[in-house]
Amino acid sequence: EIDRAATLSDAEAIKEKYREFFLYNDNPEDEELFNPYLPNEKSSYAYVCNIRGEVQIGNEIHNFNTITDVRNTKEFQRFHEVETRGVETHSNYLKSTVGKSKFWAEGRLDGNEVVAIEFTAHKKGLFGWNKYKTAYYVRVQRYSRTWESFSPDFMYYINSGANGLWTRELKSHTLVPVGRLAYHQTATMDLYIYSRGTGEAGAGVLRLNYTSSRGSK
Repeated sequence: EIDRAATLSDAEAIKEKYREFFLYNDNPEDEELFNPYLPNEKSSYAYVCNIRGEVQIGNEIHNFNTITDVRNTKEFQRFHEVETRGVETHSNYLKSTVGKSKFWAEGRLDGNEVVAIEFTAHKKGLFGWNKYKTAYYVRVQRYSRTWESFSPDFMYYINSGANGLWTRELKSHTLVPVGRLAYHQTATMDLYIYSRGTGEAGAGVLRLNYTSSRGSK
């Protein structure tokens, strides 16, 4: 919503509206006074919780919005990592910064051993750094034959070959399912990715690497 704010008072009103659900970094030196952070203690659960951090497990309601200091959130720590280069590539994680645009592409593995990619983007605008919606170019460079299956939508990216494909516009923290690991196998995939905000100057390779450990097929 901050993107739609025309004045500082508009931005402050939006921040106040969501303050009970999110944490904010109020250090003016970081230039992100209006950037909301999820207080969820388990980032992998954030996608199944409601805005209050609640999810039903069995017959009980659990609340995972337990973080009270914005500096303890995983996203804050990612955003404020010391940058040694414009593009940072690690196993299951890619971060890119070009000028006033940043994005993250991070692998996620759920309880059914389905791998997804979480896309998040920040840009620096009138009110400092904030999350925003953008599109990503994705090209599958190579993948192992140890995937049990791929999601129907992701097959379009695999079949696009050297041309690659652009995603639709994705909100920050959107999950794009890739596929399921084969039983007791290690599955890998290399993806060449950049965002519309960074352009190809911010391209990097996301290297997915996960090993199945489920008890049965």
